[in-house]
Amino acid sequence: VNKQECFCILGPKGSGKTSLLDLITKAIYPTDGKIYFNGKILNKHSLNDLSVGYFQNTKIYLLNDTIKRIVKFIITICSQPDIIILDEPTVGMDVESKEKIWEAMDQIRKNRPNTILIIATSSLEEALTLGDRIGILINGHLECIGTPQELE
Repeated sequence: VNKQECFCILGPKGSGKTSLLDLITKAIYPTDGKIYFNGKILNKHSLNDLSVGYFQNTKIYLLNDTIKRIVKFIITICSQPDIIILDEPTVGMDVESKEKIWEAMDQIRKNRPNTILIIATSSLEEALTLGDRIGILINGHLECIGTPQELE
């Protein structure tokens, strides 16, 4: 995965997308194999302190699911991390909210040259819209990786 790139992991439910993200973030450890980042084996990364004031006075349990996902997205990007990892970021969202999130991701990619986006999704439309490159995950294996044009 390269800087200023959006890499989408595309696969059906149960294909291992979340497990792969957990391996990348060191939430779990591999039993076999290695994960490379910028040509080096991935090491532990420190977590950034996150703060958000947009819904500061609202209890999160009072928000609907779409707003909760948007708040989580805002919390993720507000610290301007070098790597943004999102798991099914727009699942269950209405079209308008989904398009706003996609536009925000596109702006991050264009305006933050050192930022990497990694998105796990089961939506072909989302992967084709956002992905500079897409990895097709089937039964826990990345079967192929390419640009949207290469995969057509």
